[in-house]
Amino acid sequence: TTTLYTYTITRHAYERIDLGKKKLVTGRVTVRSLITWKEDTVTFVVLHLGDHNLVAGVRNDGDDGELDRALEEVKSAFSGNDIPETMHRIDTRFGAHKYSLRHLFKDEQRKVLREIFGDVLEGVGKSLQQLNERYFPILQVMKQMRMPLPKILTTTVGLMINSELSLALEEEVPDADRVRRLVEDARKWAVEIDDATLGYNATEKVTQLMEAFAGHPDDPAPLEKINDVFTAIAPLSLAMNLWRAQNMYFAVCTEKFREKEAQSAGEDARSRVWVSQFRALGTNLNIDPEGCMSQ
Repeated sequence: TTTLYTYTITRHAYERIDLGKKKLVTGRVTVRSLITWKEDTVTFVVLHLGDHNLVAGVRNDGDDGELDRALEEVKSAFSGNDIPETMHRIDTRFGAHKYSLRHLFKDEQRKVLREIFGDVLEGVGKSLQQLNERYFPILQVMKQMRMPLPKILTTTVGLMINSELSLALEEEVPDADRVRRLVEDARKWAVEIDDATLGYNATEKVTQLMEAFAGHPDDPAPLEKINDVFTAIAPLSLAMNLWRAQNMYFAVCTEKFREKEAQSAGEDARSRVWVSQFRALGTNLNIDPEGCMSQ
């Protein structure tokens, strides 16, 4: 059983067939709401033809025997490498309930596309890095001599810095010093920042670190890591959607802040660090911990 947002998903059947880059996944799961406790069992099929070409079908009608026959028809066509017939079977058997990437929420679309294009982006990143290593020293000399810089090379530097920043923010625990160096490079070379991508990556990382902190709210170490990320990216003025992190902060604040504040007044050095870092995080999240205590 897997938890996804406010639902639990229990797997009853699952099968994956690979034909080179093409993949077919079929199965049956029960989805249950943790709020209303309503549940439904659905049968699904997902066809991935490579890159962003993905089609999915979901049904919750019909008896298990009829649905199993529908899946067997799709799997038989795919196993024979007959893609037109596979799509025809999905269309006829799941046509009224067929989905693609565009049906996902924006955040989920980004996650899926990043996974799909992971190898492509990694290859592009390596190529940019090789170009940068080869020509960056020349650009530095030209800049020092106040000579006009070739636009194609400065563009490459900008792409490389944005790519490196994105990768740095995707690390399990971002290296704040590395991020600061890249931010300084962006300033020095007047790089146009990819606000949409970096803002999204920074939001996801802060949210992940907040989830780790909320799971162990007595430990000040995660607080320091989150504040380090905010400090490192501050010069970029990224547009971030912080409501999830703010909700978790508020929940911890109402439960722990007064207790930690009282402990910090004594000889508890660990609690003093906690309170100091928690207040700093509140500033980064635009929340006054004193205010959440009055709720």
